[in-house]
Amino acid sequence: MLVAWFTLLTLPCFAIVLATQGEIILTHSDIPLDDFRVWLIQQPKERGIAISNSHRVSASDGSGAVCTVIDGTFILWQGQSGDAPHYCSCYQKESGNWSSVAEGDDACHLAGESSK
Repeated sequence: MLVAWFTLLTLPCFAIVLATQGEIILTHSDIPLDDFRVWLIQQPKERGIAISNSHRVSASDGSGAVCTVIDGTFILWQGQSGDAPHYCSCYQKESGNWSSVAEGDDACHLAGESSK
């Protein structure tokens, strides 16, 4: 009950930050695009909120690459949303920096995920 009350009390703070900054990003790790993101959609024909979350998986080919699988959803109060986004990116760490190994469908295949 206390957790629900605290959550209810923090919603105005969340709304103010979202309205003033346009997005909120909570990073899971140092891997690129490995985060939870909420942002405002403010297009002439679409208005709403978008939410995306990623999870990390190891590449299925044994190369040591790390992949992020990003799934999203749209909550629109004006306009119509299309298909929910599903995107994959794979990275290899070289000299302390992440470099891209594969993007899109190739990365989803490497991550062992199916494209939607």
